[in-house]
Amino acid sequence: MTDSEQGAEKRDASGRWWPGVLGLVVLAVIAIVIAVAVVGGNTSSPDPTPTPSETSAAATETTTASPSPSSAEPVASAEAPVPSDEPVPFDADAALGTELGVRLIGLESVQGEASQPGEVAGPSVRFSVEISNPGSEAISLESVAVNAYYGADRVPAILLQEPGGSPFPQTVGAGGSVQGVYVFSIPDSERDTVTLTVDLASQQAQTIFSGVAPR
Repeated sequence: MTDSEQGAEKRDASGRWWPGVLGLVVLAVIAIVIAVAVVGGNTSSPDPTPTPSETSAAATETTTASPSPSSAEPVASAEAPVPSDEPVPFDADAALGTELGVRLIGLESVQGEASQPGEVAGPSVRFSVEISNPGSEAISLESVAVNAYYGADRVPAILLQEPGGSPFPQTVGAGGSVQGVYVFSIPDSERDTVTLTVDLASQQAQTIFSGVAPR
């Protein structure tokens, strides 16, 4: 083989290498591009997971957003009697609420007797009270209360059982009337201003009698 033939053969062999090398380079570049794309997609930051404190804060905001219930308006007790604004004289016929009538049918000075614990014998006034029911149905008197006061400061008088004390019965029938007798210890010197109250708590009713008691 001549020198010229050997040179031609070498040139042909080196020419066959270049296409292979270029192919490898292209494949390597493509692989790098794909790897970068994959890594870039995986490195995007995900939505942060809320911490327990953030969850608690959100729950608190939700709770406080709820409207608070409005304060209930105070309701008057059904057992509290409604006071009368204007006292009536001892000799007046008065109303006890809207369904009953009440009046004093007796007013006497007596010597009170101590027959129960806590009672003190002494000058007293005995009140006889009548309650009438003009309606067509019986009315309970279980919640009726009778109290007496004396003097300008309305000092409460002590209730005595004797002589002759007798409370109202439990009911007053339709079209009927009942009586109660109440003895209160009231000094002779304090009888210029005496007050007697008749309360019927079940009907929120009160009647006030006022006047001079006998000595």
